[in-house]
Order: sequence, then C-alpha cells, then structure tokens
Amino acid sequence: MPVPLPLPIALRPQCRQQRGYLFIATSDELIDDALAVKSGQKTGLKATAEFKHLARRPARSRQQFCYMSQRFVQNLDAG
Repeated sequence: MPVPLPLPIALRPQCRQQRGYLFIATSDELIDDALAVKSGQKTGLKATAEFKHLARRPARSRQQFCYMSQRFVQNLDAG
C-alpha cells in the first residue's frame, strides 16, 4: 500500500520508560493514552465494536494479530 508523503499525521517520535514498559510512539499523547487504558482510566481498542467484530473470527495462528482500523485506512486515503 503506498504511503502518502508528507504523512497526514503529526509526527513527534517519543521514547519513554514507565511502569516497567518501554514505549516508542509517534507522540507523547499516544503514550499517555496507552497508560490511561492500562490503568483503566480510558477504554482502549478492545472496547470498540469494530475490533470486537473482527476478533470473533477464528485466527489461523494464535501467535500474532494484525489490525488496521477502517478509520486509519480512510485517513491515509484522504491524505
């Protein structure tokens, strides 16, 4: 899939170690959101209807799972 340049997202790479985890993300807000989901302060990807629908399908391999949301793909196409 071709990636449009410049990227249609704000890119401020961040690296942070917190609560025993190493986070590498495109922004500090993404790390904050991940920590909020982990602590139960926010709902994460597993709470979305789209993810629940896709996760019900039987997996061919239980070793990995790749997920790209429809919203993400639409944002790439819009750029």
